[in-house]
Amino acid sequence: MDDNFIAARAAGSYRHLLTDKAYIKQLAEFLPNLETSKDFRLNTETSLVAPISRAFAVKVAYTIHFDNLPEPGFKKTDRVLSSGIQVTHQGRGGRIAGSDALSKGPEASA
Repeated sequence: MDDNFIAARAAGSYRHLLTDKAYIKQLAEFLPNLETSKDFRLNTETSLVAPISRAFAVKVAYTIHFDNLPEPGFKKTDRVLSSGIQVTHQGRGGRIAGSDALSKGPEASA
């Protein structure tokens, strides 16, 4: 099988807020080989992110990697269940970069 080929990529994501800071996120990516129509890959990730502080969150994710024409000796589908701590750094002006759900700070009290 030739390792060099022309491919395309289509991807999308969706995030559903459970609370003002916790959310479920779905990512999907389709990678077709434009020279061989039966050769394509599909990747998805479903994750749950629950902040435990302003800069840290617990993340649990289920990822599926599908290859319609895998290399000999490999399966078509790989599945991974992962968990970990997600770290978000603050950008300039105190706003947390990379996540709108985590960027809302506590309300100021008088």
